[in-house]
Amino acid sequence: MHKDFPKLFSEISIDGDQRDLRWAAIETYARTYTTARIEMLARLAFGTKPPAGGLQQEDLATALTAFHKVFSDADPAFEPAERQDQILAAGTLLLYFGTRSIAAMAVTNTACAGARKAVLPIDLVTAAENEMSRLAAVRRKRPDLGKVEIEVPDFSFEPDFAEVQPNSPTTFNRSRKKALHLTVLA
Repeated sequence: MHKDFPKLFSEISIDGDQRDLRWAAIETYARTYTTARIEMLARLAFGTKPPAGGLQQEDLATALTAFHKVFSDADPAFEPAERQDQILAAGTLLLYFGTRSIAAMAVTNTACAGARKAVLPIDLVTAAENEMSRLAAVRRKRPDLGKVEIEVPDFSFEPDFAEVQPNSPTTFNRSRKKALHLTVLA
């Protein structure tokens, strides 16, 4: 369970068993990833309106239906409600943050540099920014070149470096042309 989920869930219930059931459902839901799911979760967490023009997008509606189904499968007493959806969506985003940088980017972009706020007991935008920083640090670590093995390529020719002079780069080019000529003839 994410460290912030108990505080987040305390907004809708203090029942520890119910919290555990909801977290299990969040883990089940988060096993599958699509961009439509991320968008739907960000919309729920921030309480944003449908896309411009009032158009319904089928993939978002499908993602919302799947979201509700996972919770009703885990707990038959589950009934969707706006605030509960917002809390559970934020909890699901917290779980996605650890593995999917696009979820964190969706949250920071939805916040519009602070112009839009999610009314939650935790700072979801700061959590997203922190996870992006952590993911960036993990992903930019360079490999230990002492452990990298590079196979020496086998050549079907033997280059002739007899005419190569150390301080004359043009002589290296002639040797390469001769080597290529030998390869074509072979």
